[in-house]
Amino acid sequence: FFGGGWNKGNPSQFEAQANYLAGRGMVALRADYRLKSKDGVSPDKCVEDARSAMRWIRANAASLGIDPGKIVASGGSAGGHLAACCGMAESADDPNDDLTISARAQALLLFNPVMSFMHMELAGRVNGDTEIARKISPTEHLAADTPPCILFFGSQDRLKALADEYAAKAR
Repeated sequence: FFGGGWNKGNPSQFEAQANYLAGRGMVALRADYRLKSKDGVSPDKCVEDARSAMRWIRANAASLGIDPGKIVASGGSAGGHLAACCGMAESADDPNDDLTISARAQALLLFNPVMSFMHMELAGRVNGDTEIARKISPTEHLAADTPPCILFFGSQDRLKALADEYAAKAR
């Protein structure tokens, strides 16, 4: 999932990485999702779209030639947050989705993701609604069956503190 603060960006962001993986025999898909700048949505709607994309991938696994039990979600920044929400058993889901199809990835590869909306700056992106903020905060949903996750951050990244909180809780 591409980054851009849930406000901008497009699926071409990870084209080079997708081509690299495809060139090594993997199936790599890049998903689009609604954005604040184009669609007037808040991050919880972006999460709905990401989880819908995962359900679509799983439902179409046979025609895509993939094993539905070996799906990795990945993304950067806001896209890393969306991928992390695809590691949660429950989150923001589109009420029109077939919820019998899992949106959950088997592993997460995350580049500078937002891992919690439970801090004022980020909670403001969902109008301070703590119920929604909690629903889309991966740190709040860690469990024994949370998929394995690798987090990548630069040493000066301001989002790293939120990921450190996730990592400490995961341990």
